[in-house]
Amino acid sequence: MALIIAGLYATAVAVTAVVSVVLGDVRPVWIALTGYAEDFGVDRGSPTPLIVTLALVWVANTWMLWQVLRGPVSGPVTRDRRVAWLRRAIYLNVAYDVILWWPAELLPDDLYDVVGVLVWAPVVLLFPRVLGDHPAWRRTALTLAGLISVAGSALIVALDVMDVGYRTAPVGSGAAVVALAAVAWHVLLLGSQRRDGRWSLGTVLIGLLGLVLIWVWPIGGSLLDLDIEALELLGELDVFFTVWLARSAHELATPWQAATAPARPYRGARWLMAAGALLLLLGLVQAEESARQTFNRWNDECPAWAFGETRYGDTRPEDREKAFLCKVSTDAFGVPQLLPDTLSDQAVLSYGRALCRTTNEKAREALLREAGSERSTWSVEDNVLVFLCPEVVARRRPELLRSESEARQAERDHIAEANARCADPWPRVRARREGTAAYFTVEVGSYAVYDPEGTAEADWEKAFPARGLAGSSGGVVGVYAYEASTICLTVKAFGSAPPLRLKGWEDVVEVGVVSRSGRLEVPSMTEGAEEGAGRPLPDLAVAGPGRYRVRVYARARSSYEEHLVVVYPGRSAKRVGYRSEAASR
Repeated sequence: MALIIAGLYATAVAVTAVVSVVLGDVRPVWIALTGYAEDFGVDRGSPTPLIVTLALVWVANTWMLWQVLRGPVSGPVTRDRRVAWLRRAIYLNVAYDVILWWPAELLPDDLYDVVGVLVWAPVVLLFPRVLGDHPAWRRTALTLAGLISVAGSALIVALDVMDVGYRTAPVGSGAAVVALAAVAWHVLLLGSQRRDGRWSLGTVLIGLLGLVLIWVWPIGGSLLDLDIEALELLGELDVFFTVWLARSAHELATPWQAATAPARPYRGARWLMAAGALLLLLGLVQAEESARQTFNRWNDECPAWAFGETRYGDTRPEDREKAFLCKVSTDAFGVPQLLPDTLSDQAVLSYGRALCRTTNEKAREALLREAGSERSTWSVEDNVLVFLCPEVVARRRPELLRSESEARQAERDHIAEANARCADPWPRVRARREGTAAYFTVEVGSYAVYDPEGTAEADWEKAFPARGLAGSSGGVVGVYAYEASTICLTVKAFGSAPPLRLKGWEDVVEVGVVSRSGRLEVPSMTEGAEEGAGRPLPDLAVAGPGRYRVRVYARARSSYEEHLVVVYPGRSAKRVGYRSEAASR
């Protein structure tokens, strides 16, 4: 059966190799060998190294299936319950390596790591208990190394689940201790297998090769600067470790024969093992004078807080301190961090609360200098402090406490209120197309009437005049506001020139524009945008593609600014100022 299944696998891969040759794409055989479809498409350069590597992995995987499935050799089988449980644990790990890793990949990262530790721990802890007549020191050392590797791995996973960062938490140094303990356990176990008599020399040599490939290959491959495909595919050669596990379980079924009973650990060995494990695991704990950080500021949630995607009102109370830590640690777009990440979480929160207690800029600068901030001369934004002292920020900017849904509703209400305040200044002059809306501007305060499809980028640069109310270039008419950020804007499109009607207006300017696509629009405000019309305004190119005249009226009211844009067909490109153009910019 093992030969049949291995042969079917080899044949299937060969078929995908033929498909790859026919299609001129190595992807099918890559997927068949590795099980991964993503992260493909790197520059392969010369195909020869890749072809050789694929062939090696094909042979190795076929051999692995045959070794794993062939089972124990015939003969008497041990009845030792500890051996039976160890063999079950080993076979579970073999199944995990061969096939169960694929459904496990669908689990969340934290749960995937937890499952990996739970599956491997019984093998590490049970192996010393089934060995034959070995010196007490070897049993003790093997058990101690296994305890450190398993307990250390479990602690690292637990710290990761609790969002303790790899860059600042004790995980970095502790991982080295755990890795050394795992290597020591593997080496000691191979030596024990060689002495035991139940395991063949071939199994021990395969285990040694698996050890080298697992621990030496990642370092050696990087030093040799092999291309990414060779690194990924030769990484598949960890099949030697899987084969070693399977053969160890197969041969462990044979009863152990010895003239004497297995040696017991010497008196006090358990106490020595516990003390040694405790001392080495203490290496995972940083010194108290180092920055201790209980929250990983670079986890998946952080960018949403750091870049304002998750608002205060959408953040759970228990996560608000985390959000503050994220925001003060952001250094995007060349802006330095507000508080350095060399500080512990507790120190950062302490400085944050001190910043909340004062509004004096000089006092805040002194606090930031004391903390070592590179932004000591910058102001501290309320949208950062709100996560730490909402009651203080609410007195100045209550809108920062809203949730995303509340903020959107408030924005819709504000736009509706602004639209309702605006009225048509020419209500009795009916146009073919017309509309009135509040127009929201930012910074310099301007807007455009433009052809959305037939406009060159250079037109945008030339359309806004150095001085005056309005100008044009190509398919763009650029209009300045006086000073207001919100304008009551009415647009009217006629089939011919309407009356001039200058009375009551402070500035009136007329320019020419070209519509190549047959459309002239004023942009509407989209969700989340800061500028645009508060409601959709009509297409003003009533005669389709061609040249148009655009007349812009403007005046300032007591509490707002009012503009009227009149559009009608006309061939002239001349700019005409009918009124004072007091809106010079």
